[in-house]
Amino acid sequence: MQSMIIALGMAGASIFGSTSPSRAPAPSAVPYVAHVDASKFHRDPWRLGKHGVTLPASRIRELAPGTSKDLVYSLIGPPNFHEGITRTWNYLIFVYTGRGLDTVPCRMQLHFTGKLGFPVVDTITWQTKACAERVGSVS
Repeated sequence: MQSMIIALGMAGASIFGSTSPSRAPAPSAVPYVAHVDASKFHRDPWRLGKHGVTLPASRIRELAPGTSKDLVYSLIGPPNFHEGITRTWNYLIFVYTGRGLDTVPCRMQLHFTGKLGFPVVDTITWQTKACAERVGSVS
């Protein structure tokens, strides 16, 4: 079953291969669009010893279709499953709940399209609707 979450976020896209945080283009208002599809997630991150990354929802909302792979790397880091040169990056993200330092584990997948050397985010997919809604809500 698939569903879609949309919220207003910030995203920047680079047409050049390398974008460092200091030279990143000014972000523009782009709607945050995410899909939910548990069938896309096959590997168990706990069994593989993956530790993931802890991020605020506001940082994740900066991702949107059209965001360059380099900017994704700057915003949330490398994929957690050693997928650097593929068209799909998978993440185990611990999202803050808003109650102190409490977090919830979420699985996110980014799919890239575009010319060789200039990939951009095409779709953002979450394993659960609860995670997609947590990130999509304004906090």
